[in-house]
Amino acid sequence: MKALVHTAPLTFELRDVPIPQPQDNEVLIRVQAVGICGSDVHGYTGNTGRRIPPIIMGHEASGVVERVGRSVTSVAPDERVTFDSTVYCNECPACRLGHVNLCQTRKIIGVSTPTFRAEGAMAEYVVVPSWIIHKLPAAVSFEEAAMIEPAGVGMHAARITPIDVNDVVIVVGAGQIGLLTMQGAKIKGAGTLVVMDVKEDRLAFAKKMGADVVINSGAGDPADALQKAIGRSDADVVFEAVGLEATVTMSIRLTKLGGNLTLIGNVTPKIQVNLQEIISRELTIRGSAAIAGVPYMAAVKVGLNMKIATPKGYEPDKEIVKIAKKFAKVSGAGIEISNDPKAAARGADVIYTDVWVSMGQEKNASVRLAAFKNFQINDGLVKSAKKDCLVMHCLPAHRGQEITDSVIDSKNSVVYDQAENRMHVQKAVLLQLLK
Repeated sequence: MKALVHTAPLTFELRDVPIPQPQDNEVLIRVQAVGICGSDVHGYTGNTGRRIPPIIMGHEASGVVERVGRSVTSVAPDERVTFDSTVYCNECPACRLGHVNLCQTRKIIGVSTPTFRAEGAMAEYVVVPSWIIHKLPAAVSFEEAAMIEPAGVGMHAARITPIDVNDVVIVVGAGQIGLLTMQGAKIKGAGTLVVMDVKEDRLAFAKKMGADVVINSGAGDPADALQKAIGRSDADVVFEAVGLEATVTMSIRLTKLGGNLTLIGNVTPKIQVNLQEIISRELTIRGSAAIAGVPYMAAVKVGLNMKIATPKGYEPDKEIVKIAKKFAKVSGAGIEISNDPKAAARGADVIYTDVWVSMGQEKNASVRLAAFKNFQINDGLVKSAKKDCLVMHCLPAHRGQEITDSVIDSKNSVVYDQAENRMHVQKAVLLQLLK
């Protein structure tokens, strides 16, 4: 087969190499589309230590199943698929907790380091384990499917970062990962999205993709520019999607006291930071590594169906409906408002039960709780929902009111404090996508 082989720093060669043979639990994929990651570009220079030649790069890809190993039953020849970029074992403690991106024996497709090598998809064929493969709906093209991996990286970074509704969120770096992270932050409920970069064309595209404010961080003090743009010089949350010492230092300075900084960029192996600034300002800094597997379901669950259910005779909270519709527009989810709980349950991926609002005239908490039990159990809301449906209940669970196990008869059913009902609607579908 033909393969693009990275043979030395700044050097590729188109070579004839043997077609890889799948082992019992592996799948041979005929590649149809492959993306070029920023990490491939930097690895090509030889400066990152994560593309040690010779290596076939490419971890953002899609294709058609050509052949399967003897033990594979999850996919079959001729099926359209994509795959996770991380090869994980499914056996170590991290994998068993669902943190497959932190697998103790992980390998990354198309990456070579001193400890592992995994040939990638810049070739006619690639072999991957069956358990990292995801089938594609007919509506998703091969080119779109190749974008699922970077989209998953951005969604994962947003998922592990605390973001409250109306938070100011800065994304440093308007490349592919930065813009996809911005989309994830928007889905989680960020109020003001600020993107910073030094290239005007990237900033223009960030604006087109939904950024509220764009700032050229190379044209002056970004904190001053932020102050002029939004009335404050810092942000509740900052995502650093470049990976250079200068941009990490800038991101630390732009994070508010007690704020959250998530580092995604992985270009420079070592940097120096101001330790006292981090400690004295009590910043929470986390790394975001690859994907925890499940963001690929964001592409598989095309046409996600979200429903707002209220008891018959009651209208749902107008603000909740407004937020849900805004989310549906951003995420591509469908939304339906229903006074028939059983009907709402049928086919829904996410159900939000607006019980607190509809029963709000009942001043006694025990009466509200009884109304909730009646609404959920007698009307069969949870029992009628499909197995993987996320059912959220808005209930007065605070101020000492106990919610017993008898109220919830489904592991996918979650009780939310009424005080949170403005934020969890936007987060719910993201959580469902990433289950």
